[in-house]
Amino acid sequence: WTLWPKWPITTLILIHCIYSNALHIYCCMNTPNKYLYGVLLFPHKPASPAPRPSSLHRILCLCILPLKYFYGLRLTVQGSENLNIKEPYMIVSNHQSYLDLLGMMEVLPDRCIAFALLYMGPVGLSCWCCNFIFIDRKKRTSPPLLFSLPLLVQLRVWVYLEGTRNPKDTMLPFKREAFHLAVKTQVNLPIVNIKSVEGAGAQFYCWNWTSRILPRIETQGLGPKDVPELAENVCKTMQETFDEISSEVYGKKKVKEPSGGEKGQ
Repeated sequence: WTLWPKWPITTLILIHCIYSNALHIYCCMNTPNKYLYGVLLFPHKPASPAPRPSSLHRILCLCILPLKYFYGLRLTVQGSENLNIKEPYMIVSNHQSYLDLLGMMEVLPDRCIAFALLYMGPVGLSCWCCNFIFIDRKKRTSPPLLFSLPLLVQLRVWVYLEGTRNPKDTMLPFKREAFHLAVKTQVNLPIVNIKSVEGAGAQFYCWNWTSRILPRIETQGLGPKDVPELAENVCKTMQETFDEISSEVYGKKKVKEPSGGEKGQ
């Protein structure tokens, strides 16, 4: 009987928690992050004394992908057949949000490594365990070994061309180091276009993530002088595809502003 007055208060608190948008947002932002950090710490123990297998990323994929059910994430992949390539290649992609990590695990082919940053806490350490390639953004030149790595070990490389997260509908200027690497090693460039839409308020946990994989771009016969044109063509193709995904999948069409003559009519 002494606990009876607490039951109505407890019930009201539970009801408030269930229907609280702020609590939903807090849980969606913090609970998966804690889970993700715990998962990323998993490979550290066996990795230090033994060689780091590139297939270790499969374990991370299996552990990270369940998060899409927590978010209610709708993953759509178009053109996955364009990644059915036996020889080494470099995947070039845009980067919109942290959800791209989940989408990347859905698309990531076998024996694929990615450019990453080492000093990112558990994330960087886990990437090191998975044989990811680490870059220093302050250095303009890459190690000579880096240019022959994809051909030497028969791996695939994933690069975010913008170099940072960009949630806008226009592409940021591309970093050209990836194109120099592709031209130097003469590997193909499959393009992965990413478009993610975030929910808000009570629908915060409902997300749409769509990627379209375009046919590969040949780099055989190209040299360093062709890099600017190659980067411009890839940027144009990705922007056009990005706009198509926005209009076809999400019903968002760009409205062209009327010209000066049309305004006067």
